[in-house]
Amino acid sequence: MNKDYVGLLKFGEKKHMDMLYNEGLLYFNTFNYFINLEDNGDGRSDIYEATTEYYAGEGLNDINLIISDGYNTFPLTRENGTQSVAYNENRNVYSHLYSMTYIDVNWTLKNNLLIDERNFANGKDYVVLIYDAVKFLERLKNKLNENNWKFNTGHIEYINPNNYSGRMGCFKKLNTFSYQNEFRIAISQNNKQTPITLSIGSIKDIAFCPLSKEEFYKMKLIVTDK
Repeated sequence: MNKDYVGLLKFGEKKHMDMLYNEGLLYFNTFNYFINLEDNGDGRSDIYEATTEYYAGEGLNDINLIISDGYNTFPLTRENGTQSVAYNENRNVYSHLYSMTYIDVNWTLKNNLLIDERNFANGKDYVVLIYDAVKFLERLKNKLNENNWKFNTGHIEYINPNNYSGRMGCFKKLNTFSYQNEFRIAISQNNKQTPITLSIGSIKDIAFCPLSKEEFYKMKLIVTDK
């Protein structure tokens, strides 16, 4: 884990958080589910999910893009009002994902809060706080390797939609989602079109039991060594 990131949190319904805490049960949904998800206020809907490339600002000067209605062609340029262009080649490396939230030390010290309150979104009124993220990820990676699943893990890099140009992929998102401080586990199981569950065993020794929003915000934050 990066030295500026500590712990991992998972938000969700109490019954699902109980299963995570007691059994280490992780629910990997498909990328297609998130790509087609309608916005219901829970922070998961992202029209740019699985975008391959994104161009905005001066980066638009480096591409030559033309659209046609079958009779006429029209160039998409900054001069005619194009603000950004997103491209998806429909060949995703990963098929399923599991998302968590990390604690950004610098943000926490600045705001005197562990996380942004918006992470308690609709339907996500409980949280499991994993205080030993290193052991958690070690167990998870061991289980994924046992299954011979191709996977990748990492913190989401948030980009400025007004001036970023370049590759995207599943570990980059627009900075409108930066409050989520997302840590993502992506796996490749392209032969499976439905969600996948994976159990790594109880995490009671490395996490707090599921906490409601009210219980979570009653926790004391003590900084002993910045």
